[in-house]
Amino acid sequence: SDLEFAVKVTHLPETIMERTVIRYARDLNLKDLKESNLIMAGSQEADPWLSTISGKMSFVVHDDPSAGPLRVENKSPQKGELRDYTYDFHNPQHKGLATIAFLPNLSGNGNLLLVQGFSLAGTQAAGEFVTSGKDLDAILYAYAGNRSKLPHFEILLSTTEINGMAAHPTPLALHISP
Repeated sequence: SDLEFAVKVTHLPETIMERTVIRYARDLNLKDLKESNLIMAGSQEADPWLSTISGKMSFVVHDDPSAGPLRVENKSPQKGELRDYTYDFHNPQHKGLATIAFLPNLSGNGNLLLVQGFSLAGTQAAGEFVTSGKDLDAILYAYAGNRSKLPHFEILLSTTEINGMAAHPTPLALHISP
């Protein structure tokens, strides 16, 4: 799912191929998170760099089964939102969770786009949500044509996961940073 997402990103019209590099998480360093615009896909368990960013996030994915139930912690619940959204691989309704975060990089001079899920299917659903050309656009429609800068935001998605594939990503919560 990470490779599919990377390929889709490189095919977006906004992509500047001369400035696009695809790397494994193991090849990143702290300087990249401070000085670059990055797109990262996966989970904290698969990509330890995400732990350096999770303190700045509203929706924190807790995906280490030895640390308790798998869940997304909502650090700033808005009206109608839960503080914790649990994920269960054995859920008979096949419900999955994924997050999308568009945040400043560690030095504030660039941006990070983080796409995470508890499973490959969840990460795939979040990646498709970002690259579909309609789902994310519908949420950020208010900023289309607006000359102001795109705000930083986080989205919590619910998905349906069947046979390792996810469908119907639905936003459960959206947090826009001031």
